[in-house]
Amino acid sequence: MRQLITLTQRSVIGVDVKTGKLLWSHPHVTPGNQNVNAPLYSDGLVFAASGHSGGGRVVRINADSSAATEVWWDRKLDNCHGSVMLFDGHLYGSACRSGGKGFFCVDFLTGDLRFRERSMTKLSLTAAEGLIYALTQDGEVLLIDPRPDRFEVVSRFQTTEDSRALAWAHPVVCGGRLYIRRGPFLYVYDVRAH
Repeated sequence: MRQLITLTQRSVIGVDVKTGKLLWSHPHVTPGNQNVNAPLYSDGLVFAASGHSGGGRVVRINADSSAATEVWWDRKLDNCHGSVMLFDGHLYGSACRSGGKGFFCVDFLTGDLRFRERSMTKLSLTAAEGLIYALTQDGEVLLIDPRPDRFEVVSRFQTTEDSRALAWAHPVVCGGRLYIRRGPFLYVYDVRAH
């Protein structure tokens, strides 16, 4: 059965796309009731995260989609707005304000921390060609090789030095081009291998 999985103010839910019927709901209560990230789904498991110490959790949807049970929860995985990527059984993202600030890698099935890179600020992420494109709120672009044993930046550059606008929009890679929105500006970079 196809379902839409999303966050409400206080829950992560699954809805039948044909009928609109609520299939399951699991509490995801956060201090500010600010749930802006899209949940991540893989093989019957859903990862949902919220910023401002809201934390991240994985729930398992049961076989008939009538309920979901919690697998793990970690307050330090409070991804604010920048999305989380899944590569080879590991989640990559950036934490916001709790004790877990920085770029993190955790085991998707267990929540076990593989590493945390505290030098990173809030990041907005996308993935293409097996790499993570990360955008800092200050407009720096990082190309990250997703490895569960270490944090590795392959390359980096700054969008502009003169813009004071925060870069919170998610980067997009499409047709060999990287699109970055920062304030009122849209930047386009050719990222094809030459």
